[in-house]
Amino acid sequence: MSLMARCADYYAEKVDNSMQKTIGIENVAETTLHVQNLTKSFGATRALKGVDLTILPGEIHGLLGQNGCGKSTLIKVLAGYHEPDKGD
Repeated sequence: MSLMARCADYYAEKVDNSMQKTIGIENVAETTLHVQNLTKSFGATRALKGVDLTILPGEIHGLLGQNGCGKSTLIKVLAGYHEPDKGD
């Protein structure tokens, strides 16, 4: 098992044990971050379209993609630098 897989298992178990129940997307109140149908445009250029993202406590995520695919825009919207056009 890789180091990343062992770390993921360790933190998943730690989170489950501390909450005394299995964490699922149904329990949105227990998420660290939940974004649904996020959209952001700059003029005629649509930078983000229908982004859904749920991050649970203890999870670690990476954001990968080609140049111009909206990585920086997503982070700036999440940080409050840009206001989303729509989304929850």
